[in-house]
Amino acid sequence: MKLTDIIFRLGHYYRGAENFIRHPVEILAQRGRREAQHRLEEIEIPMGRETPRSAPSRQVDRAEREEHWQNPPERDVRRFQARTATAAPTPVSARSRPLPTPLPTRSTRSTEIPFLSEQDQIRGRWGRYRRVGDVLQTGERVRCYNGILALNNKPVLIKEYLLLEGDFNAREIRDRKEKFTTLANLNLRNGGGQDFRLVNLYEAIASPNSTENRCYLISEPIPKSQTLRQYLAATPTVTPRQVRHVLAQVLQTLWFLHQQKVRLPTGEVQYGLPHGNLSLNSLLIAPQSSTEQLTPENELQFFIYVTDLALWEHLFLPASAKVATPTLAGDLVDLGYLGFDLLTGMANATRPNLLLEQPWASVADQPLKQFIRQLVSGKFKANAEEARQVLLGLPWQEASEQGEPLATEQATSSETRHRFLRQLLLLGLLGGCLGGLLWIGGRWFVGRSPNATDPTRPCCLAAITSLPDQPTSYVIEAGGIWDRVLRSQHSIALSRTLEQTLQERDARLKQYTLQTTQEDVISVLRSKSAAFALTEWRTDLPEGFEQQEVAYDGLVAVVAFSDGNPSNGNATLLKGIPEQLEGRITVEQLRQLYTGHVTPQDLADRLEGWSLKLYRPADQATIQQFEQTVLQGDRTTIQQFRERAIAPLPVNQMFSEILKDFEQRHTVGIGFARLSQVINQCSVYPLALGENGKEVQPLMQQQGVPINPATDLCGDKGSYTSNANVFSSSRGFLQNQYPLRYRLVVVYPKGSQAGRSFAETLRTDEGQALLNAAGLVPIRALSDR
Repeated sequence: MKLTDIIFRLGHYYRGAENFIRHPVEILAQRGRREAQHRLEEIEIPMGRETPRSAPSRQVDRAEREEHWQNPPERDVRRFQARTATAAPTPVSARSRPLPTPLPTRSTRSTEIPFLSEQDQIRGRWGRYRRVGDVLQTGERVRCYNGILALNNKPVLIKEYLLLEGDFNAREIRDRKEKFTTLANLNLRNGGGQDFRLVNLYEAIASPNSTENRCYLISEPIPKSQTLRQYLAATPTVTPRQVRHVLAQVLQTLWFLHQQKVRLPTGEVQYGLPHGNLSLNSLLIAPQSSTEQLTPENELQFFIYVTDLALWEHLFLPASAKVATPTLAGDLVDLGYLGFDLLTGMANATRPNLLLEQPWASVADQPLKQFIRQLVSGKFKANAEEARQVLLGLPWQEASEQGEPLATEQATSSETRHRFLRQLLLLGLLGGCLGGLLWIGGRWFVGRSPNATDPTRPCCLAAITSLPDQPTSYVIEAGGIWDRVLRSQHSIALSRTLEQTLQERDARLKQYTLQTTQEDVISVLRSKSAAFALTEWRTDLPEGFEQQEVAYDGLVAVVAFSDGNPSNGNATLLKGIPEQLEGRITVEQLRQLYTGHVTPQDLADRLEGWSLKLYRPADQATIQQFEQTVLQGDRTTIQQFRERAIAPLPVNQMFSEILKDFEQRHTVGIGFARLSQVINQCSVYPLALGENGKEVQPLMQQQGVPINPATDLCGDKGSYTSNANVFSSSRGFLQNQYPLRYRLVVVYPKGSQAGRSFAETLRTDEGQALLNAAGLVPIRALSDR
């Protein structure tokens, strides 16, 4: 036996004895729980079903993990050796068995926990996850893998955190696991995190009773993304324009985080959520389109995604690590130093004194230099939005290779200049005429893209300084769309009603009183009982009134959604109704169904062998919208619809009955509802609607592609949203619009400051994000700001 082996073994017994003397109760309890867990996992209860052959037992998982630990895959060893080749081996801890041939590492503590193998399965709320391909990243306490959700092969990113026993005792490990699952699963209350480029977290997984000291964070992979550190290593030259673009996007994300109200596991409510871990490693850069690459030609066509919040990342740092308490103001300081690193093309290990001139020797953009100095000096305190507005207002200073105008320009003769000016004037007149024609045509056909960034657009409620700070009344129709939007509890995205949330965000709105009426809102405004009204767009708006769009909604036809695992186990139901209908239905087919005509032949062919049942909601405002859009206001057709014996149901009960029809009665239930009632549920699937062959899907995934029958509405909840582009009134005829959309507006008498300002408030980025959280479609895509 070698001397080193004797030393390792003595150290093994010594540390084991020391841990037992220091924590006897915890160690005995842990061993008892471990044995009980092992015995519990060996018990199988059939519950009337066969165990799927593809689902390995926990015993098999442990055996495979042990084999992987003894003989790790060659590619993992090569990658790990390459990253740690300069480090020296250290003793193995008391709780693991030594490897046959110890790998050279900085610390063998992390190697005591084997790599996640491709056979291992991580059990979460949405199913089982497993690794696919090589290890993406390995470190002392963190590893990253590409993975999939086994249920539907959906790509995910698996981040594995290691709780090393050299850093924590058993109780500390258990406490950190509990905090991790609670903190990482916090819902951002005003929703729309993905619209502000926060990486979408699916779930955090850690079993407090597990003997393995690992935690897993499952998140959405960003196509073609890389950390800013990786980008800086590959592209040393980052232009000042790019740096400004990065800072503007991150400041907007910080504004979103700093506006959050979160309830911590202790029950304490925290107002404002700092990131606390901003670095070149926690920011991802990706092209705006997954089909593009980051190139000098499209230097500003990228998004910056924010991840790795200190809220859970710091849980895995040892107690001895000195980490500053995260603060809102500290985020802006961190961002300033990060901007300096990008501007100078160097990832500085230490922070230089940026108040000196020496670090700025290579920087030519003086306004940006001054702005970064303001960030690191704490000038903006915790106001990320103020900082962003200052950044957007900075003058441009282009870097030139020569400090003076080009000599060729100075030497140009007067005659040449005059000839050039005459030609330029002629071209300008022709271009102006052509531009005018294009502008007129664009107003009708294309319109201005809602994705175009408008730096002058107000970001938040507080930016509307014209909002009257005095008692004001406004009115909505009782039982109408605005009644539900403003006064219902949107538990998924908002902690309170939208009306209450608006008042919390801007104290001036606490003086605004909401009224409901059974009368026409125009009559209420004429009587001056209210200053303005929230209602639907009116084509026959009376003289003396104005209306401004603030959001959209639409009617959707819905059928049962199935994840391919029906509760009754019937294999014939594995192909869901959306798939059989190819995810679409025409408006004409919907009209024929609800007016008593025979089932359209094309629909019948796709539903061969199924009976059909129609549903209608009890909401009278939705029925009126259906009669005006689907039935086109035709009296005869409306009368045929009203004579149909279709019992009205509350919308949630209707969704439940449609799902039961599919799972228990072999019946296709078809209903209709508002899009705002369908988002964030997965009982029913909204069909694409339109003319035959031109159907439009109102929901899209984060990558900008429409959802389809293969999209897992339950497993992917939160990763899809309404597609503002197909609702916008400015998209024109060159892009298919959703046919059953309708506009929601603020109506007010001409000259009413209260009405105009309230509409402007709802049209800000913050107002649009809140309306989107309440289920409405924003008037523009939110991801560009």
